[in-house]
Amino acid sequence: MSETTRLLNDAFNARYLTPAQVAAEFIAPPGFSRLLGLDHCVMVGPRGSGKTTLLKMLQMEALERWLPTHHESDSEFAGFIGVFVPADVRWSMQLDFHTRGITTEAGRAALQTAAFSHAVCLALLDTVEQCISVARAGTDAQRYAAFEIDRRTESELVTELASLWRMKVGVPSLLGLRQAMRVSQTELPILASKLTSGESLTTILREWPFVGMAWLDALVAALDTINEKLGVKHQRWALLLDELEIVPETLLRNILMPLRSSSPNLIFKLALSPSGAGTMVLSSVEQNGPSEGNDFKTINLGWAQKAQTRRFAQQLMAAALRRKGIALTAEELPSIMGPSAFQQVLEAADEGAQSRAVLARQKLFQELAAKDPSFAAVLERKEIDPRSLDFTEKDKRAWFVRKIYPLVMFRNHYRRSTTANGKTLARGAVGLQLYSGFPTLLDLTEGNPRWVLYLAEELAAEVEKRQKEIRTAGVQSAAIETFFERFASLLRVYPVEQPDSSKPTTLYDFVERLATYLSSKIIDDDFSADPSLSFTIDQASYDKYGRFIETCVQLGVLILMGAGTTDDGPAELGAGGLVGRRVRICHRLAPKFRLPVHTTRAIAMSTALPDCAVSARATSKLQPKKTSVKPSDGGQTSLF
Repeated sequence: MSETTRLLNDAFNARYLTPAQVAAEFIAPPGFSRLLGLDHCVMVGPRGSGKTTLLKMLQMEALERWLPTHHESDSEFAGFIGVFVPADVRWSMQLDFHTRGITTEAGRAALQTAAFSHAVCLALLDTVEQCISVARAGTDAQRYAAFEIDRRTESELVTELASLWRMKVGVPSLLGLRQAMRVSQTELPILASKLTSGESLTTILREWPFVGMAWLDALVAALDTINEKLGVKHQRWALLLDELEIVPETLLRNILMPLRSSSPNLIFKLALSPSGAGTMVLSSVEQNGPSEGNDFKTINLGWAQKAQTRRFAQQLMAAALRRKGIALTAEELPSIMGPSAFQQVLEAADEGAQSRAVLARQKLFQELAAKDPSFAAVLERKEIDPRSLDFTEKDKRAWFVRKIYPLVMFRNHYRRSTTANGKTLARGAVGLQLYSGFPTLLDLTEGNPRWVLYLAEELAAEVEKRQKEIRTAGVQSAAIETFFERFASLLRVYPVEQPDSSKPTTLYDFVERLATYLSSKIIDDDFSADPSLSFTIDQASYDKYGRFIETCVQLGVLILMGAGTTDDGPAELGAGGLVGRRVRICHRLAPKFRLPVHTTRAIAMSTALPDCAVSARATSKLQPKKTSVKPSDGGQTSLF
């Protein structure tokens, strides 16, 4: 097993991989080509949606390895040099801890900016060495803007950079400058304690001038210096910033504002959580601040067309299974997994299969009509005889039958009978057949790369344990159960700040209430051809459960939907923009809560949360509506 494969299988997180390792296993998701241009880009997506992987793929070492074998031409690549600044929850939390006691805003901001400046400058040095390494490897240097410098040029460049960054370097080399930067980093907590004890910022700046270094000025000046030294005045560089939700908000605003205007040689490629502090900042900027569409484009990783999502998940799943020793191609995956229960009837190909599909639908409709009077009444109103469903295509009843077929199958699967008093007797543990097979099994992953990799690992583990093929019902059911139960377990312990002591107490409790409401409507209540399977976040639900909603969106528990969440970007960024947005519960939890893996109309979220609806009615006359709630602490995202 290669080191790359081991890390991918163990961690499912690109932060532990080198650019070359990421490129070796990379499957391009929808929207990746848009990142290769010269526009400022803001990637918005929940945990595990691939933000870190995509940013790492914009580094020279990764592109140099991947583009020639996966693109007939690299004309889409604009030729920038990517400077990847990894998010590190440790330095972010330590920075917050060390600056907490500083009473002056100026002192706190100076230390935060200095810490970020050091991270950016060190990332730039790493990138310069990466460029030199790629060029020395014999790669077409001009194609990827790689360059090689001699010892004299390196010495001159380091001397100039050290002067710009206020660093004292013993040996004028890239290694020497990096070491000086690291030593300088270790002094930041010491300076924080001095500021906390009352020492003035002016005194600090006199002895440690690098504290006053503005990160953007330090970066732009360094890039101009490098370009001039290399004789490529107009070389473009891209600053790749990951997981900005863990950055302190004051510093974050300072990082995001340059999207409005900066050096023509500097491009920003940023990764944000869909409802974290970063998107809050972008949604509440001043009139002269950056705006989506004008100054940057948004690439949403949390929502794409189902066909695109399935195609990407299919390729990634096949690649992951191959790494586990199951030989197959992406094209072979449908036959390896077997068809889903829905596809067997809805996508009958030849005439004989169509005839069998009609008989299967008739049997299903008759079963449900016999035990569900409300369904029988609907068929009677539509003049549909469940014993005869072979309508012509022009007959409106044919369209209606096809429309309700998935709901009928789902309802019939979970209902055993109805008692004399009308109470539904739901099935017990009947297996997970409705969620098995292709493509439904892939739909459970939502196209989330981390979820695809995890499900692939569970499938491979069950194949090995049971010594059976993937398409076996037992293999898929066991993998699905582990897949959703692990997510549910994490939601039970995931920390979320609660405004009061009211129920629910965990994210799982909150989602369970929403899901139980939908499930009861689909399975227990009278049959509806158009049941509610999604929610509109109304003001009442947001006022009461804003922190729960925001955190669920960040983690991918709730999927943002509807107009404005396509590849053109969300209509309104930030947690404050969640009110009025449409969401659904992720398909990964569908088997847990007995929900179909498709979506219909939306209802107000407060409908499923009666306590917040009552609260809203009681207080609406006493206070104005709130428009935003401060996002929850991003530090907790390290748990996922």
